[in-house]
Amino acid sequence: MKSESVLLTVAIVAVIVSMAGLYITYDSINLVKQKITGLAVEEGQVNITIESLASINITSAAGSAGKKIDFGSGYVTSGHDYAMLVTNNTMVGGTDWNSVDGGFIVENIGNVNVTVGIMSDHAAAAFLGGTSPLYQYNVSNSKASSCNFTAGYAGDVYEDMTAGDVTFCDVFQNGDTIDEIRIDILLKVPSDSVTGALSETVTLTYTQV
Repeated sequence: MKSESVLLTVAIVAVIVSMAGLYITYDSINLVKQKITGLAVEEGQVNITIESLASINITSAAGSAGKKIDFGSGYVTSGHDYAMLVTNNTMVGGTDWNSVDGGFIVENIGNVNVTVGIMSDHAAAAFLGGTSPLYQYNVSNSKASSCNFTAGYAGDVYEDMTAGDVTFCDVFQNGDTIDEIRIDILLKVPSDSVTGALSETVTLTYTQV
């Protein structure tokens, strides 16, 4: 009888120990499960709006920091009907004027493509006067493919400057390697042109594509 009591007590203790072990095991598993699948998270957001910026800039002209082309002072050489001055280091039939090597260098400094047009205060007759004067511009790509030229203007061709806005570039691109054009200027100064200090403002107009 005594031995049966001892066995019963041992059995009860074994059951208690076993139940405690199961509880501890379950609690450990549940704790690990919470760590794996029950992790609380808090989410945040970063918001930003990038505004379109259409902007171009004449970064240099005639190889200088200024935004001007200066042929200086001179006259048509005796015996010539006119002098031809071009910003590609060409001067024919003139005396004392500066030989200018470099037109306007224009860069798209914005973050969008733009159309570009050109105009001046006056056309050749009102600017230079005299017999058959010329006041022309020539647009070329300083960086390849920067300007997709407007239909009817092939690029790298001299066109008459006018007092009305003329679009020459349908798409002037803004990528780092495709964002620069050059505008050369040609003046044909007749021997009977007006005299004195003459100046014209070249205006570039642009609109976001």
